[in-house]
Amino acid sequence: MTSSAPIVSPRRHPGDDALVGVASGDLPRLRRLLVEAHVAQCDTCSARLAAASWPGGRWLEAAEPATPAADSWLRLTEHLDAAAPPRTRPAARPDEGLVPAVVWNELDDVARSLRWRPLLDSSTRIAPLAADRADALDLFLVRTPAGGVLPHHRHLGAESVLVLVGSYHDCWGEYHPGDYHLSAAGTSHEPRIGDEAECWALVCVGQGLDFDATSR
Repeated sequence: MTSSAPIVSPRRHPGDDALVGVASGDLPRLRRLLVEAHVAQCDTCSARLAAASWPGGRWLEAAEPATPAADSWLRLTEHLDAAAPPRTRPAARPDEGLVPAVVWNELDDVARSLRWRPLLDSSTRIAPLAADRADALDLFLVRTPAGGVLPHHRHLGAESVLVLVGSYHDCWGEYHPGDYHLSAAGTSHEPRIGDEAECWALVCVGQGLDFDATSR
């Protein structure tokens, strides 16, 4: 495993509704993080997001300009200086630098410690990163050895996945680094990891998962 994320060329992308949700601010925070992490490494979706944001930019251009107070810049810089935390040497990242900065920077210290635990009796390990009770969403970092198989499960709510390294395949196709996939509520699958490398992915789960009795 290398200490930096690979250069990727995603082949699977968020839908227009997700990009519009990011542009408007309506997409729930944890789902937004996965979309933004994909956009950060995908020129195609970066352009799509810019297009989705264009109506708001046109509205700002048409708005009547307002003159700020003479001391507004001074007050802003004083506020930023007072709020800035002391600069310390960053600790080594236990995620091996694979989690995109747009996600990592949103995590608290507990989440950044990556408290891995097994997923049932499988070879998969999961680390909880964040939870949003209002939207019934949980964000996990998931890693599975090359050739491993995740337990068969059904999605009680929509599940979004961003592959970081390695690959996996299921009944819908193959997924490689940078690929984003959204599984609808009620769907089920049994992801199988490619033989070439361990697979790491960010997974945002809505309303939990229902594992087959044989997987428990």
